[in-house]
Amino acid sequence: MVSSEELKRKDEQPLASHEGAERYFESAGESVKHLGPERGESNEDAWFSDEAKGLFAVFDGMGGHSSGEVASRMAKEYVENAVRALREDVSVEELKTEIERILNEASNRILNDSLDKPEYRGMGTTASVVKLWKGPDNQRKAVIGNVGDSRVYVLRRNESLEQITLDDSRIREVSGNEEQARQLQASLNDVEDPATLAEPARSLFKTRNVITQALGTFRAEPRMYVVDIHGGDTLLITSDGVHDNLTSKEILDELMKVGGVAEEVDVLLQKAKARSQEKHPRGEIDPETGEVKKHPRAKDDDMTAVVIKLGGPKESSSQNIVS
Repeated sequence: MVSSEELKRKDEQPLASHEGAERYFESAGESVKHLGPERGESNEDAWFSDEAKGLFAVFDGMGGHSSGEVASRMAKEYVENAVRALREDVSVEELKTEIERILNEASNRILNDSLDKPEYRGMGTTASVVKLWKGPDNQRKAVIGNVGDSRVYVLRRNESLEQITLDDSRIREVSGNEEQARQLQASLNDVEDPATLAEPARSLFKTRNVITQALGTFRAEPRMYVVDIHGGDTLLITSDGVHDNLTSKEILDELMKVGGVAEEVDVLLQKAKARSQEKHPRGEIDPETGEVKKHPRAKDDDMTAVVIKLGGPKESSSQNIVS
């Protein structure tokens, strides 16, 4: 388990009720501050879980001094309150439009603060927001807003893990279209040693932590997704401290090992934290320090994961993603 001195924040919610006693979903989330010497005192990740509203999110702040923490907390507080205030009887398209508007408003607030206060200049944050929606005929969907490289995955009950969001990274810029970008993203997600890659894939792997937009920048453009969800599915939201350290296969393997949401969150963060300190599998030496390099995927970063496990009737697992 993660010790208290590692500044763990954890929130496991009870099962939510859905039409009386029917199980609908349960969730848990956790954020671990990385204590590497190059990291600051604050945790720049933020997250929330509101089962009553079916609302979940992860934010990963960036900027000098404590400004990354400021940006992620600003986004968290504004988005959480604004989405909570929305009516529940809206259509999927209306909800999609409203979440996009709210993310844009959060971005403008962060940008204005950074322009007004020199100590916050250049701050920003990623955002991955998930709102569960239930239609009049019991259709279930997840409406997702995303900026940056925090991610939303869905684990289908047939044990397939799919990344719903697509990172705002150089991969988008070098790909001809979104389908090509997704294929390239998926291939890099399971790379353990970039030495096996040819260019430009090797360079893209090494710069996978560089994002092309964030909340708080002048031209932030939220990406919106709508995905069908069914009983037995699991939604996962992560900051890059988790998925940059772990491959998609490792994430899937860890999620399949345990059944409870709190345990799933804990094992993911434990695995990511261990990887961040892991040595190079071939024992490569850093010529500058004379020490063994870290694992090619190892990354010192704050780590956050939120898991939402859907109960209820076992419906068809066919998937429909609308961007």
